[in-house]
Amino acid sequence: MKCPRCGADIPEEALLCPECGEDIKFVPEYDPEFENSMSESLSELAGDFGKLTVDSKTSAAADDMDEDDIEAEREFDANEEGHILGSPVLTICFMCLLLIALGFGAFEFVTKSGVLSFEKDMKEEVSLTDNIDALDEATADDTGDQENGAGEDAASNEETSDDSSEESSEEELIAPPEPTVLEDSGEYSEVTQIVAVAQAGSSVFYTTDGTEPGATAVRYTEPIAMPYGESVFKFVAVDDVTGAMSDIVEREYSFHYPVQFSHEQAVSALLNELIAKGYLLDGMGTVAGMEGYNLYIIQKTEVIDGADYYVITENHVYPDGSQTQSGLLFGVNVTSGLVYRLGSDEQGNYFLKPLT
Repeated sequence: MKCPRCGADIPEEALLCPECGEDIKFVPEYDPEFENSMSESLSELAGDFGKLTVDSKTSAAADDMDEDDIEAEREFDANEEGHILGSPVLTICFMCLLLIALGFGAFEFVTKSGVLSFEKDMKEEVSLTDNIDALDEATADDTGDQENGAGEDAASNEETSDDSSEESSEEELIAPPEPTVLEDSGEYSEVTQIVAVAQAGSSVFYTTDGTEPGATAVRYTEPIAMPYGESVFKFVAVDDVTGAMSDIVEREYSFHYPVQFSHEQAVSALLNELIAKGYLLDGMGTVAGMEGYNLYIIQKTEVIDGADYYVITENHVYPDGSQTQSGLLFGVNVTSGLVYRLGSDEQGNYFLKPLT
């Protein structure tokens, strides 16, 4: 049997085409021989019914026949060829069987058609269900993609907006060039003025405590005297209109006068002053009315009141060699050799006191 849809060969018991899936409806093929046989059977059935009628009439006439005639007729009927096959009972049985066979064939055809229709409906329903599920999944994916795309677009728009705002801010707040500081970092041995120059339309601010400068720092208005000792300056230029700030310029300075007095010279200058003031009797550190002598030791160099001073302690040495500190401190300027008494505040900072 051929598939009416694709023409592929279909097995006898198959309900679907193995190639395209088309359902197969079994329609009895036209058979000329079967039709001729049916025609002959119907003709014979009609003849039998006619013969039955004739026989009935004949039987009525047979009542008038004598016994010899009846016996002769029976012998003729028994010997007649094909009489059994042509009997009405057999014909009726054959017709019943034929009708049963036709009914069974019709029932089988209807059953197979129903099964095929049911299988086709189920297949279509499953296919429809699969399509609906696939459509739902595709819709969910599209929705997720749209949401993700919308989120990404929103984030991108936000980033773009932020970038635009930043670019706009940067365009509006153009930083001025950093100020030019004429004095480079380094060591200095004489009084020096620190000069800073900024572009027109901006001002210079600076700090000396290590913090970052801004518009609230000290405003530069004139050259700055370089502090004695170690210092750190940080300069910045600030736009007078927008307030935009330049990069910070940092300078480190070490300003000290040249040392003119060595340690020995500084101690000698101190002894001479103490003798001149009557505190000591001689250059050996002899103290009037006391055994032993005073010993003066340089501890360090300290910047005091804008100058370098040797910080000197006083110890008293007894005849047995033991020593005690008197608690007095003296300062000798490393450049000028001037001698002072030293005091200290609560923070430990030294200050100068006249030697009396």
